[in-house]
Amino acid sequence: THDESARHCRRLLKDYKLVYGVREAKGLEFKTVIILDFFREIPSSLQKPWRELVLGRATQDFEHSYPLVATFLKLLYTGVTRCIEKLFFVETKSSTAGDASMRWLTKQVAGRASYATRNNINDVEAMSMTSDEFISEGINNAELAQASMDLDQSQMLLERSIWCFEQTDIIELAAKARIHYSSVL
Repeated sequence: THDESARHCRRLLKDYKLVYGVREAKGLEFKTVIILDFFREIPSSLQKPWRELVLGRATQDFEHSYPLVATFLKLLYTGVTRCIEKLFFVETKSSTAGDASMRWLTKQVAGRASYATRNNINDVEAMSMTSDEFISEGINNAELAQASMDLDQSQMLLERSIWCFEQTDIIELAAKARIHYSSVL
């Protein structure tokens, strides 16, 4: 999701610790990535220009007329490249940019399969990580917390680390992360 929405999304998902804003996730990789409301949250002034770009109808002066679109393309690239295996785009409401992007992603052209399929996602648990993946992600967050110079960022990363370790049967790792967290306070 966009960085500005990450905190809100975490609250909606009952403080699910692995919700990152796109910039916040930069440098990290995940087996499964869900990009939430990316297209809907593109500013309303750029919804139609985004549609024109995605559908191949942008004019020669597009970059000059809509320079902010390049920023959102870079954010999209960053979000997509965090994914190792499975990538999901989830749009909770319809938008001009989202509808056009989904149309392009699901379109079949000249015998080529589409890039994506439309699905209803009802079971987030089915997309959950394995115990080893939770451990790996917990270690990644703990290492990032140790390297961070920002106290709030370190605390948030350690909370994520603790949560990841709690999803496994290895309680020692969660205990160590809690000790690390208390030392940061």
